[in-house]
Amino acid sequence: MKERYTSTLSILFMFAFTVTLGLNPGNVYGSPYQNSQEEKLSVYPNPASDQLKIDFLSDSNILPDIQVIDLTGKVVLKYEGMVNVEQDIFKAELDINSLQRGVYFVKVKQGDRVYSKKLIVK
Repeated sequence: MKERYTSTLSILFMFAFTVTLGLNPGNVYGSPYQNSQEEKLSVYPNPASDQLKIDFLSDSNILPDIQVIDLTGKVVLKYEGMVNVEQDIFKAELDINSLQRGVYFVKVKQGDRVYSKKLIVK
């Protein structure tokens, strides 16, 4: 019974956390309704340890705001480099050596749209 209670609390915490940040909860739990998000944002390698590559498919010329967020909701890294654009794909490379091992979220905001992916740093 205690395990079930703990699991339920964990799920509620993750849902509240993702909704508070404006992230898509379906991305956290693997919802089948996230296909468009899956196709727009690619984060690799995942798990990662040194460098992280981010590809973001967009039909807009607005530069995306790219952040790495920890589980407390704190922005731990913000991408401020040049973004390479190839055929409507924004490409960025992020040095994540300063991050401790754990679970994070990569959040990409462009205009009023927000996309996210879970990232594991090993």
